[in-house]
Amino acid sequence: MRKVFKRRIWMQVIAIILVMALNLGALDGLIRVTVQELALGSFDGFLKDAAAKNVEVEKNKNTLPDSAGPKKHVNPVAEEAWENREVKEKRTPNSKTYKIGEEEYKTEVFQDPIHYVNEKNELVDIDNTLVQSVNKDFAFENRANSLKVRFTDKSGEKKLGQIQQKESSIQWSLLDGKEVTGNTAQNTITYSGIKENADLRYIIDGSTLKEEIILNTSDAPAEFKFALDLKNLDYKAQEDGSINFVESRTGAVVWRMPKPYMYDAKGVRSEAVTAALEYKWGRLVLTVQADREWISAPDRQLPIVIDPTIQPGPSDGRDTFISSSNPDDNYRSNDYLYTGSTPAYGDTRSFFYFDNLTTEKDITVTDAKFYAYATAGSLTSVNLYPVQVDWEWDTNTLDWNFWQRSGKLGGLVDTANGANGWWNFDVKNLVQQWVDNPAANFGLALVPASASGYREFISCD
Repeated sequence: MRKVFKRRIWMQVIAIILVMALNLGALDGLIRVTVQELALGSFDGFLKDAAAKNVEVEKNKNTLPDSAGPKKHVNPVAEEAWENREVKEKRTPNSKTYKIGEEEYKTEVFQDPIHYVNEKNELVDIDNTLVQSVNKDFAFENRANSLKVRFTDKSGEKKLGQIQQKESSIQWSLLDGKEVTGNTAQNTITYSGIKENADLRYIIDGSTLKEEIILNTSDAPAEFKFALDLKNLDYKAQEDGSINFVESRTGAVVWRMPKPYMYDAKGVRSEAVTAALEYKWGRLVLTVQADREWISAPDRQLPIVIDPTIQPGPSDGRDTFISSSNPDDNYRSNDYLYTGSTPAYGDTRSFFYFDNLTTEKDITVTDAKFYAYATAGSLTSVNLYPVQVDWEWDTNTLDWNFWQRSGKLGGLVDTANGANGWWNFDVKNLVQQWVDNPAANFGLALVPASASGYREFISCD
C-alpha cells in the first residue's frame, strides 16, 4: 500500500456539530439521553472508528487505510432506534430532528449538507459512496446527492472526471498523464502513478470535491495541467488567487476553487501554489503550479500533498481560523482549525457559523451543545464566545488583520477542558437567543483560555 499523509476524510460533516433539544410545549422535562452518544451514533457511516472510540487521530504516521471512507457504527441496534425516532418532515438540508418526548425534540445541525432534494421533492440522506455509473461515458459516480461526481476507471487524455450540479458541469482530464486504473474506496478514488512519482486522489465530501495531488518524491512534477470543458459556466479569477465558476446566464456562483495550498507529511503548510486558467491549444487549461524550492527543501517530509478543492457557492455553515504570523492569509479551505499559540501560525483563533438552526416558531431550547473534534495540541482549556459584529463575516475574506479592524466578541458562553477527541460546550442560552432572534446569530469563536499551547480541531471543509 502506498504511504500517504493521513487525512480526516472519514470524518466528513460530523466533525463540527451543534445539538439542540427543543421543547414545543410544556417547559418541564430535561434531556435524558447522552448527547455525545447521539452525535456518534445517529448517522450511519459518517465516523471513523477512531473518532467513535474517542481515540486520537494520529496524522504523522503517513498511512491511509485501504478501507478509507465511512464506517458503520458499532451499535446498529441503538442506531436503528434513533433512526426510528427521526421526524423526517422536520429535516432541513443540514439538520436532523428526533422526537424524544411528548412535545420535545432533539435537533442536530451540521455545517455541511447531510440531505438533498430528490426527484420526488423529498429531503433524503446524502451518500457519496462511489458506485457503478449510469452514464456510459464514466465508470463510477456518487450514489445519492444533488451534486453528481463521475470518474473513469482509467485515466486518459480525453476525460478523467466530471462534476455536475443541475445543468452546470465541469469535465476535466490531466494533460500528459499516464493511463492508470483508478482504485475506489467508499467516497474516494485514487489514480496511483498517473505521473512519474505522483498520484491523484479525489474525495467527495458533502457538497465538496477535494483533489489531492500527491508527490511521493522530491523530484516529482511540480506543475500539473488539466483540460477543462465547462457547460453552462463561465469562470472569474479572483484577486486572492481563487477562481469562481459562475452560471452563464445569471452570474451566480455555482462552485468556487479557493487558492490551492500544499503540506508535507509533518503537516507543514505552504501557500506557494497557484492555479490559473487560460485558453491553450484550442481548449481551456487549468495550470496548478507548486514551488519547487519548497518541495525540495532538506527538512521536507514526504509525501507532499497539493490541495485544490471545488466548493459549492453560498452555504449555511462555515468555519475558518486566523493567524497572527500570516495576518493577510485566509484559511477557509484548511482541513484543520487552530486555537492558541502555534509554531507555524503564531496566535490563532477559530470561527464557526451555523445558519437555519430550526424552522420551528415559539420554541424553548431545553439543551444545546456545540461539539468539535480535536486531533492535536497541548492546550487543555478553551473558551467559547459569540461573535458580535455589525456585518455577516465571510470565511473567504476573514483574516487576522480584518478581525483586528472589525471583530468583536460577546460575553463568555462556556469553557471546555480536554485532550484529543470530542470537546463539547454548553450553548443552551445562546441558541435560545438565536432562535428568538435569528438576526443576532453571527457565529462562534474558540479562544484559548491560557497563554501557552494550542489545540487543533477538524474543519468541516
